[in-house]
Amino acid sequence: MTKIAAAKEVDVVPENDEKNEVVHSVAIVKNGFDPVSVTVKLGDVVEWKNERDPKVNLNKGMIVGTQQCSKIKSKILLSGETFRWKADKVGSCLIVEGISAVQTGTLIVEK
Repeated sequence: MTKIAAAKEVDVVPENDEKNEVVHSVAIVKNGFDPVSVTVKLGDVVEWKNERDPKVNLNKGMIVGTQQCSKIKSKILLSGETFRWKADKVGSCLIVEGISAVQTGTLIVEK
């Protein structure tokens, strides 16, 4: 009798996979965001990366959107971790760094 190997889980990559995404990087740094303002197109991805020094007190980060971007909310990001969001609506809003709650940036989504 022949043994049949158990099925392996595989990732299914959709046709519009991540290889075709336009990604805009924003660093979370000691003084807030770098760059402070980012303009993207519908369907583009914004990736925030916590680049704060893990050896200092304020080393965590969190992304919180306001107004029409209120659905943008990351978990608490440790140094080196990232949060990605795909632009799904035209407009602009304020993005707040949720740990300090005083550092802000602007996100603009165009057609």
